[in-house]
Amino acid sequence: MKRKLLGLLMAAAVASLAFAGGGGQQSGGTKTLTVGWLGGVTQSRVLREYLEEVWPKLHPDVKLQFAEYSSNEHASILLMEGQNSKSSYDIALGNNMVAPLAGMNAILSIDDYLSRDKVDIKKYVNNGLDFKGKYYSLPFRCDISTWHYNSDLFVKAGLDPEKPPANMAEFESYAKIIHDKLGSQGIYAINQNFTNDECFIKVLYEMGGDIIDEKTGRCVINNAAGVAALNKLIDWYKAGYIDPRAVSWQYSDEVSAYTQGNAAMYAGNPARYSDAQNPAQSKIVGFGRAASDRGQSVAVVGWSMFIFKSTKYPEEAWDLVKFCATPETQKEIILRGGDCNPGHLDVLNDAELLAKYEILKADRDSFPRLKKLPSTSQLAYIKTMIGENVPLAIGGQITAQACLDKIADLANVALKDAGEIQ
Repeated sequence: MKRKLLGLLMAAAVASLAFAGGGGQQSGGTKTLTVGWLGGVTQSRVLREYLEEVWPKLHPDVKLQFAEYSSNEHASILLMEGQNSKSSYDIALGNNMVAPLAGMNAILSIDDYLSRDKVDIKKYVNNGLDFKGKYYSLPFRCDISTWHYNSDLFVKAGLDPEKPPANMAEFESYAKIIHDKLGSQGIYAINQNFTNDECFIKVLYEMGGDIIDEKTGRCVINNAAGVAALNKLIDWYKAGYIDPRAVSWQYSDEVSAYTQGNAAMYAGNPARYSDAQNPAQSKIVGFGRAASDRGQSVAVVGWSMFIFKSTKYPEEAWDLVKFCATPETQKEIILRGGDCNPGHLDVLNDAELLAKYEILKADRDSFPRLKKLPSTSQLAYIKTMIGENVPLAIGGQITAQACLDKIADLANVALKDAGEIQ
């Protein structure tokens, strides 16, 4: 474990050294903002191309310098940056990074900017924008849990593709019908990756459970709702609804299994809707549909953009964060081919987009029930414990209760060590 951690920190250090001297450089009257950027993702690529086209016209005195990192390495890099008194970045994109970085006092609260510029934060999807009562970021992309389904397989199973499951009971009923009708053909009813912590969290939220109790701050993942959610996954697995290989899948495996037509239903992020429509990576073009997750609460995660405290140009940095998150920019990115996962209510209600993208209606319908992951500096650790231990319960090596007791015990020790609980 120490060797693995050291490797991550060394990788982060190397990435930081590539931009030695820090953000906020100025030369010849032009200010330079160094932006930590997510590479290898359609959404960020399209937004970067758009910024490179329009930003120089809007702010000729502010140059953007992009420093790309991958999704897998970004957390270790940003945590290293958070420990530096002078970060290499002025601004960065991160996934569930607000709480740990705000806990380190490394990023700026944007509350004053929101108030001054009359930005209605309640219209934004909160995918982890705040920490301890203060806002620190605006959303870049919002991954709202959505029920994706293959309409061709629905028809073959005798189900009406215009009537997707309306609740968890129907979801399970449909799964049984699909399994009974198509299972012998190698078609699975539900497609999930058990090693991905979000698989369990989605079902946990759907069934009214929680990770952290808001009043006490303690991890309560092992209460009755949590155990019921994990037993639900175990039941699906035992019934043959899910590919048995899912206990060792990577995230890309669950995506490809759905887009290759091997599974009828998939609880995934909005980007999977775009994947299903892309002939270059999908065999179900024309059959990939989307419906609102009908659970009690709907999990939302995703990436947001925040400002490091060490920036020399906080006003210019805020201008960039605000511009990237406006409804106008979010709509433009979708129309230019970005994934359809906006983070603003006006975009989710946009008539032009709703007529073209079914996924937006699904996400809009989920908006009142959205629930972000808990705002704790120990979130990454808790998610890792879920990903490591839930597959053991799925495989029958440990009971659901024992599995979640272990996760809760480890989480509460970490929360106590971090000073978040007594």
